Amino acid sequence: MRRSHGDGHIYKRSENSFRLRYRINGKRYSAPFHGTRSEARKKLRELIRSGDTGTHIEPDKIMVGEWIEQWIAVGAPGQKQKKAGRRTVERYA
Repeated sequence: MRRSHGDGHIYKRSENSFRLRYRINGKRYSAPFHGTRSEARKKLRELIRSGDTGTHIEPDKIMVGEWIEQWIAVGAPGQKQKKAGRRTVERYA
C-alpha cells in the first residue's frame, strides 16, 4: 500500500534512536527521537496532527522567547490541547 505525503516516515538510527520525517503544508521536516518504535509512531502522529490543528512550530527555526509568545497567542494549550483560562494566560504573559 502506498503512503500519502502526510504519513511521514520513521528511520532507525541506532538502538532506541530514530529520525522522524514528515511534511506539513508541503514542507519537509525532520526531528530526532529517543525511545521505542511504538513511542516514535505516537510522536510522529502527534507532529502530523499539530500541522492539522495549526499548532505546529518549525523545530529548528525559532527561539524560546518567540515560541512562548506564539504559545500564549494560541491560548497556552496544555497536553490535551485545552486552552488555559484568561487570567492564567495573563499571568504567563
